[in-house]
Amino acid sequence: MAIAQLATTSQTVSTSQLKGPFRLSVEGIDVAVNRNKPGVFALGSIDNFGRFSMSKVGRSDYDLHGELRQLIGSEVLFKFLHSRYAEAAFLEECRLLHKFQPPSNIIHPYRPANSRLTCPYCRGHR
Repeated sequence: MAIAQLATTSQTVSTSQLKGPFRLSVEGIDVAVNRNKPGVFALGSIDNFGRFSMSKVGRSDYDLHGELRQLIGSEVLFKFLHSRYAEAAFLEECRLLHKFQPPSNIIHPYRPANSRLTCPYCRGHR
């Protein structure tokens, strides 16, 4: 898939298209997330107004299920979106990071291994 197509696809995904929220627990992850697929996630909790309050975004280029299981205990809930490619997960992670600026994200996401992709919002690639 061309990089322009990936960027366009990533930019059209709204936060409402992230699946969830689900409990960040073994059971919550096992029920919701497929194994061995790339994807992006948002961690957070429900605020006083009943809205999902995002504290961190991240991704896995290979196994979103496994990545989320490593994060159990760091937050209460998660939302996620599977991606077909690691590059698409990177672009969506960048979109979420720049749009919501979650407080637990201190550094910009790294681009996928063996990729020359840059962030379409700041041209960063780390």
